[in-house]
Amino acid sequence: DNIDKTASQQRAAQLQKEIELARAGVVDRYKEHRKRPLVEHLADFKQVLLDKGCTKGHARLTFSRIKAVLTGCKFALISDVQPSRVQRYLAERRKAGLGVKSCNYYLTAVKSFFNWMVADQRIGENPLAHLKKQNEQKDIRRERRALTLDEIDRLLTATLTGGKHHNLTGRQRYMLYTLALNTGFRAGELASLTWNSFDLSESEPSVTVLAGYAKNGRQATLPLRKDVAVQFRQWFAEGGCSASDKVFPKFNKSKGAAMLRKDLEAAGIPYQDENGRYADFHCLRHTFISIVGKSGATVKETQTLARHSTSALTLDVYSHIGLYDERQAIERLPQLHKTIGKDAEKNRAVALRTGTDDGLVSAAQNGSEKSTPKSTPFLTPAAFSECNRSATLGNEQDNLQEDGEDSTC
Repeated sequence: DNIDKTASQQRAAQLQKEIELARAGVVDRYKEHRKRPLVEHLADFKQVLLDKGCTKGHARLTFSRIKAVLTGCKFALISDVQPSRVQRYLAERRKAGLGVKSCNYYLTAVKSFFNWMVADQRIGENPLAHLKKQNEQKDIRRERRALTLDEIDRLLTATLTGGKHHNLTGRQRYMLYTLALNTGFRAGELASLTWNSFDLSESEPSVTVLAGYAKNGRQATLPLRKDVAVQFRQWFAEGGCSASDKVFPKFNKSKGAAMLRKDLEAAGIPYQDENGRYADFHCLRHTFISIVGKSGATVKETQTLARHSTSALTLDVYSHIGLYDERQAIERLPQLHKTIGKDAEKNRAVALRTGTDDGLVSAAQNGSEKSTPKSTPFLTPAAFSECNRSATLGNEQDNLQEDGEDSTC
């Protein structure tokens, strides 16, 4: 009884305070929103995501992550929200085996929810604003690698001549891998493409991912190599597709790693190398970005093609170089020492013949003309010529019509 009496007195005092504030012209505009359960606000937020053009999958995933945090922390109303409880919840999830990167996704989702509530004038400030993400580099669950040019050649050759699996013929998988290697598109982005996504003109071919399917939520148009555009132009003509058809309608993005793994096995390429790094489907994106960087593109050009928000992400996570690449970079440096001893004249003659004499002076005078070649990334090496020829001529009829399929689209 005493507890009920105390609660009644507190409620009466609160009401009296609200009356006095109202008389003074001070209105609590968040009062009604504080009364509503958080799950109702969350349902509104999900609809906002859909109205903004987000895919149903993205909206559903974001909703489920936020709901998991709210439920795990036992937040029913806005007044229940405490940053320390969110930190404790995520710490317990990490102890249970959830990776740091995944925990960061949960934190980002729930913070975005409260940011929206502030923007929609449902609360005055984000109660989780000061919470920071954990360092993902300390807990890398799956380290990926980039394929070498030789491995790319072997993979495409084995795929093109291989049979049907994962609902795709060898030709279809070959075209899928070719596009991934030449654009760096993610599995979900590739699965979203229709033939309307392509500009297959001879002068400036390109391919576009709509904002709703891009990871950063922005529409992106990337240039296509002209020889790659030729392959897709001919494939479209052979398939008898309409412009609104999906390019890879039977590609299951969640099965991309398993599909690629089977083709890697056929090509004699290990799925996991001796250093524990994986060659899953996302490694095709790593391969694209690494090859662009090695081709002579500037850091900014590589970052732009990778569609990264910072160059640090491009360099630290996606650019894979080995000892050979490092040695090539060292060999391009100007001579930073004096040649002495009995071989001085011989070395001088070699320098004159190769144009590397006075390298330090020349580098200072010529700058980027020598050290930064202006070249377009070449992602279909000469070693692929036989694969490309076969794909272009359409000689893989067994793959195209396997199991009675008439169309390659």
